[in-house]
Amino acid sequence: MSRGQKGPNRAADTMDWSASVLTTLSSDTEPSVLVTFPHAKYIFNVSENTNRAFLQNSSNWKKIQGMFFTQASVQRMGGASGLLMTFADATIQKLNVVGPPGTGHYLASARSYLYRNTMAVEVTDVPMTQARDTLPEPVLKDRDISIYGLPVLPDATCPSERSPSPTSLKRKREPSPERSSKRTYAPAERMDADVTLDSILAREDFTPAMLSGAHATEYIQRVHGCMFSKQTQGGGKKSRKQQNQQVKGSGPIRAQPDVFRRGSLPPGFHAQLPQPVNVDPSTSRTPATLAYVVLGPRIRGKFDAAAATKLGVPFGPLRGDLAKGLNVTVKVQNEAGETIERVVQPSDVMSESIPPSAVLIFDVPSSAYIPSLVNSFTNAPLYSRLRSRKEEDTKDYAIRAIFHKLGKGVLDDPRYVEFMNGFPEQTHHIIASRDHCPDPITMTSAAFSQLRLNVLDPDIFHVPKFSLPSDTWLTDIPNLPPSTHVMTTDTQVHIRPPSPPKRDPYAQDKFHPVCQAPVELTQATREAFDKAQAVVSQRIAEGAVPKLPGADVTVLPLGTSSAVPSKYRNVSSTLIRIPGHGSILLDCGEGTWGQLAREYGTDESAPNNVYDVLRDIKCIFVSHLHADHHGGLSTLLAKRRQLDPPPKDPLFVYSIRRVHLYLRELQMLQDLGIDDPAGNGVYGMLSEGLHWRNTGSYHINGRYTLGGSEEWTDINLTTKRYRQMCELLGLRSFFAVDMLHRTRCYGCVIKHNDGWSISFSADTMPTDRLVWAGKGSTVVIHEATMNDNERELAAQKAHSTVGQAIEIAEKMSADNVLLTHFSARYPRLPPAVLNRSGEATARPLVTMAFDHARMTIGTMWKVNTYLPAIKQCMEDSADADDEGVDASVTVEADVVS
Repeated sequence: MSRGQKGPNRAADTMDWSASVLTTLSSDTEPSVLVTFPHAKYIFNVSENTNRAFLQNSSNWKKIQGMFFTQASVQRMGGASGLLMTFADATIQKLNVVGPPGTGHYLASARSYLYRNTMAVEVTDVPMTQARDTLPEPVLKDRDISIYGLPVLPDATCPSERSPSPTSLKRKREPSPERSSKRTYAPAERMDADVTLDSILAREDFTPAMLSGAHATEYIQRVHGCMFSKQTQGGGKKSRKQQNQQVKGSGPIRAQPDVFRRGSLPPGFHAQLPQPVNVDPSTSRTPATLAYVVLGPRIRGKFDAAAATKLGVPFGPLRGDLAKGLNVTVKVQNEAGETIERVVQPSDVMSESIPPSAVLIFDVPSSAYIPSLVNSFTNAPLYSRLRSRKEEDTKDYAIRAIFHKLGKGVLDDPRYVEFMNGFPEQTHHIIASRDHCPDPITMTSAAFSQLRLNVLDPDIFHVPKFSLPSDTWLTDIPNLPPSTHVMTTDTQVHIRPPSPPKRDPYAQDKFHPVCQAPVELTQATREAFDKAQAVVSQRIAEGAVPKLPGADVTVLPLGTSSAVPSKYRNVSSTLIRIPGHGSILLDCGEGTWGQLAREYGTDESAPNNVYDVLRDIKCIFVSHLHADHHGGLSTLLAKRRQLDPPPKDPLFVYSIRRVHLYLRELQMLQDLGIDDPAGNGVYGMLSEGLHWRNTGSYHINGRYTLGGSEEWTDINLTTKRYRQMCELLGLRSFFAVDMLHRTRCYGCVIKHNDGWSISFSADTMPTDRLVWAGKGSTVVIHEATMNDNERELAAQKAHSTVGQAIEIAEKMSADNVLLTHFSARYPRLPPAVLNRSGEATARPLVTMAFDHARMTIGTMWKVNTYLPAIKQCMEDSADADDEGVDASVTVEADVVS
């Protein structure tokens, strides 16, 4: 008897799998789809707030093995850096990252702040040219699935949209892909193909900009190797959690220096990257996209033991081989009693196999992409069989669900509806389209808390803007397939065994079920609210309200969490709105745009909507390179670039060189408006040249040297733009202050011509530098990461405790101190703050920052008075899983060359 001849249908293990919506299209998220198998998970598109959505939805990111992108853009990849760090800290050891050309470049632009030595990452840029007459190769294949990436390109003869009227005052509800960039690039020096990259790197005049083609691709791969250098050998390397637990020691407490130290870096690592390969920056208005086909395993049929016995197959290994899809040879006796060999095939003893189930993911930015998508699913060998109702095709493939992310006008185009109807009738179509879908709340726990606090003070605690889904959504589109659904968060489709889309039974949503009903409060919360409101009313009646300059200046915390977001707090950002002048954004963590959109709303007809607010921002100050302080910057710039009509004034980005460097590298992929000659674009100022004691020059040596000599680092350019910014905002001065942190970090002191001033600490240990620079500030916005009983841990992390932050404000003789940047150990509020509540006449008056608490300098005392009532409200509405997170999971580890 022989074994080992492979039959035509090798079967896979039986398994159930599903596809679910982690985030949908909304004010603060883009669609993200999670495909789940027993052994692995795969995520498609990671926009900003994806990390936080995992926390909100109580979804589990363990076992994720692949991250796939439909575009190499900030809209689809804005949350990738933060999520990669989270995955690495969550002990995911290997990850595949796949996307269109530019994906590797996008990740490499994060090299200055993204580094993990616990996870290996393999990046694949899928080419946009594929033969349509041959079977495609999967972009990823493993024990569970085969995933195919299908290029979808715009039709050059079909405009993506009509050009807007220059006098139009109405901003499109669905912004078009970014307008063509006006910038030009010097062509890279051509190198012979037989010249090795190492020989080029050895040149004295080497810069990455001279690389192109295969050399540029190899260089980017080496950069990835420095970003994700998983150690394969054991011995001596402590885990992140072990490192963070080593707090106490016998020696003096010092800030722990950078946690991560890289090995050897390729030359030019800190210089600008080469041009991305196979990406034309002039086409950023119509970016290349990938559609994905996810094919599950073919499920083998049942083994027929009786048929095997009848054919003479003995019990044992041969039956196992047949079950695995192998032919076997057995010896049997024929009717004449002679011993003969008989070949038994799997089909002789197995029932018919179950064809592979499939999930499809489409990203169609405009109607210009429809012909390309239709053509592939009409003429390409594999894809044409998926979009088919022929019996021979449906026997081989079972299309269960298609997730459609559709741009303006796509679903209204009869060609796309006809395309949808070409798939088998049982296919479920899940639609995300701003033209036709609602805008539900994503972070429902935070919104529920805000809904309750709105009862306490509706002027400070605004209910986030949203719109509810309705049964009539999509009914205005004729001829849609019968199983067409609006894409909503927590929608789950079981692929095997198949079932219709339904809401995840474990999903938690306190907000939407009660948002349109009167708010119910416990008696304890109601009494606390009444008491706080009475105190506020009494102080106003008695005239016991602090009278301060700049009383009408708005201070709006948009993110108050340290390092990582939580269900109730986003990462760092604070908006300062100066009536009659404009706005300043202090730090811009991931999700800042979404926080703005929820605060001010996307209704263009409403006054003071988010687009008006975005036009009004004149300066974004980014303190340092830790990702929780700048992860939302590129998205904000991309949104600004889409404004129609565009802003009248420039936007100044005020930060360190390495922040400007990565923005310029992203500009190679997508127009962010940097250095737009029209005069209303984005213009950089370097913090290194605006030091409060040394304005107008750079440090020649030491920790604060510039680190580069690009044209855009010209000190005269920075000082010229500085003067222009101060004039626009009515400022006397806006200087940077070097702080004490684990990486180069600047705080700032803003002084206005009207007599008020704001000092911002950024991330820091207590330092008198801020005291000297910001003496007499009206408001000090100071980080208070740790509670007062964690001084040693705060010192190790180069942060401040609540008490230390207050002490600094006292030394400054400040009127108010706004505490922010709280550790994720305290998902609601640190206990130490409550000790300073109710002291409206104290100096400094201590106020705690809450996301979306829209206060002014003149109303900060109210938030101080409200603190006991806020505490009571939060205790009464706490979720069972509101415990603080493991603070060892962080994005704050600095990178050292």
